[in-house]
Amino acid sequence: MEPSYGGGLFDMVKGGAGRLFSNLKDNLKDTLKDTSSRVIQSVSSYTKGDLDFTYVTSRIIVMSFPVDSVDIGFRNQVDDIRSFLDSRHLDHYTVYNLSPKSYRTAKFHSRVSECSWPIRQAPSLHNLFAVCRNMYNWLLQNPKNVCVVHCLDGRAASSILVGAMFIFCNLYSTPGPAVRLLYAKRPGIGLSPS
Repeated sequence: MEPSYGGGLFDMVKGGAGRLFSNLKDNLKDTLKDTSSRVIQSVSSYTKGDLDFTYVTSRIIVMSFPVDSVDIGFRNQVDDIRSFLDSRHLDHYTVYNLSPKSYRTAKFHSRVSECSWPIRQAPSLHNLFAVCRNMYNWLLQNPKNVCVVHCLDGRAASSILVGAMFIFCNLYSTPGPAVRLLYAKRPGIGLSPS
């Protein structure tokens, strides 16, 4: 049997990193759970117009695709969304575009992650995990940071990501409660826990 050099140090560092990650995850979990008094029902009570924009929690927002022109079937004008976000979350928001359709990211101060998920298909687990990890890291950077998630309709792919994010952060251990919260905040998502 050969001697183990540095095993104790490695184990200590590995254990410390695990505790650090656990503490970060617990802090984010507490932050996300702090929704009862701070969750906003919908943007319509704050702005004039007819935007499709929902605070699922105080730090996770779901909306439909923002358009740069009058486009039948899309309610969110990119300038209206940007004005709203800048007025409430200036320098503290990032947008996650899950749709394969893109737009000028400069409209959101170039803080857009283009994920390009296929329409009506589940993303790969690798991609889903990567986006959850990116959102998680963004939220940890500053307690004022928010994530704005959208797909084309603001329901299907957006709901999958937000539900996965809740499970990623250990807010819920199964999809059922996550789907119920999503449905309560954004009816018509068309998901069922599986």
